[in-house]
Amino acid sequence: MDESNGTGNDGLRLPWAKVRSIAKLDETQLTISQDAVFVLARSTELFIEFLAKVSAEKMAQTKRRSLGKVDIDEAIAEHDNLMFLEDLIDMDNPEILSVPKP
Repeated sequence: MDESNGTGNDGLRLPWAKVRSIAKLDETQLTISQDAVFVLARSTELFIEFLAKVSAEKMAQTKRRSLGKVDIDEAIAEHDNLMFLEDLIDMDNPEILSVPKP
């Protein structure tokens, strides 16, 4: 199946420039190859798709039509591979994402 959508970024939905600029926020990263940008963008897309899918399944189980924090929390609690998000996502906090200070 050809995923190319004519955008020049190999079928990715996330913009290359944004992914590259986010990757460069790491001060230890001097350069990042186009292959690395592609892998980073594609893996991010797959992660978002998975989280959205399992959260939507939780929403559908309760016969609601809008996705809520509780659906995401339940999806995180039920999937071991999402457990790393448990302490990071705090939607009661206005900043939404709580990043631990170094």
